[in-house]
Parts: sequence; C-alpha cells; structure tokens
Amino acid sequence: MVAPTKQRVKFQAAIFDLDGTVTDSSLLHWVTFNDVLKPYNIRIEKETWFHLYEGTGAQHIFEDVLARHGLLDKVDVALLRSRRRDLFTKLAREQLLPVKGFGQFSDQLRALKVPSIIATNGDDQNVLLCLQLLKMEDEPHVTATEAGKVKPDPAVYALACKRLKLAPAACVVFEDSVPGVLAAKRAGCYCVCVLTTTPRDALEDAGADLVVQDFTKLTPGMFFTTTNRVQHQ
Repeated sequence: MVAPTKQRVKFQAAIFDLDGTVTDSSLLHWVTFNDVLKPYNIRIEKETWFHLYEGTGAQHIFEDVLARHGLLDKVDVALLRSRRRDLFTKLAREQLLPVKGFGQFSDQLRALKVPSIIATNGDDQNVLLCLQLLKMEDEPHVTATEAGKVKPDPAVYALACKRLKLAPAACVVFEDSVPGVLAAKRAGCYCVCVLTTTPRDALEDAGADLVVQDFTKLTPGMFFTTTNRVQHQ
C-alpha cells in the first residue's frame, strides 16, 4: 500500500550562484569577453563558452583563451579584465534581468525566514553591481576571491556554509553550470540546477540532484518546509 506522509525536509539554507542562476547575465559576459578579445583576432564561440568557460571566472577564462592562442605572455590580463568589467557594467545597467521566477522564489524564502547567501566565481565589482541592480544589496555573498579558489573547487561553497554556520549537507545550492555543480557536490551540498546556460545531460552527468527549467518550477516548500512524501507500507 502507498500512503502519503508528512515529513520535514532536512535542508536549512539556500546558497545561490549568481551569473546564470540569479541573474540572466551569461550572454552579457560572453559578449563582453569577445569584444575585448576582438583586437587579438580571438572569438569564443557560444558553444565553447558554455562548454568550457561558463562559471569559471574572468582570470581563468582570459588566461586559458590567451594560452590557447600563444598570447598569454604577450597580453596584460589585468588590463583586459578592467576593460571587460567596464563594458559589462554598461551593458548590465541597460539589460540585466533576474532569471525567470527568481524574485518570487526569493520572496518566499524570506517569508519563511530561510537564510540564504550568494556564492560566486564572479569578479567582486561585477557581483556588487549585479546585486545593486537587482536591489539585493543586503544579500550576504562570498566570492572565489575570498575563498582563494574558483569553482569547480569546492572552496567557495565551503566558505558559504561556514558563513551560514551550517554543515554542507544542510544546504541547497542553486546552480546553472557544470563547474558549479562539481563544486557544490564536492563541498557536500544538495544541488539544484536551472536550465539557463547548460544542457540537462551535462548537468546531470556532473552530479546535479535536480534539474528544472527555471525558478517557476520550484517552491521553497520542496526543500525547506513540510511537504507530502510518499512512503511504501
């Protein structure tokens, strides 16, 4: 016999990646990288961007791309990062939007008093800009700069859990990229992915526990409140 039972879900906090998860910004980043690389006759194709670079951080992206073209020791990466940051700032102020359904999901979390934090590979200044544009200035956040390593290393998620004063197993990570999934699972967190940047099969192969189209397919009650569960009797 199958009967529904009430059971409290074990998770106590939410950890959000930023680009591609909270903000629909991945294409803006792709455009800005290509713009500053254009003088060097370098173009990152969209498929390559999402397969190799989405969610890996500006320093790594520039270094890897330049190394592949034999230019790493000939180009000032810091200058490229500064130029790209300025361009991203301009485009973000004009075009940045949240991922579909995130605002309502976030409001529901606050109503339930579920703690949350942003954990991102993003450039510190870009992170502050995005949070400002989304009117999330008060949202706690940690960056790979603070953690010392970028995703797929678990350091940024481990630091987020430490800031929350919770064990990783008590936290749900929301992600969109393969490096992010790998980082979340290596840290010991449950990982939910939205399909904003990366194909479902790649996210599932990386270890995502749940993959959905966007936040309209999620409710906090799936993770943080009592919910109907089915158990075999």
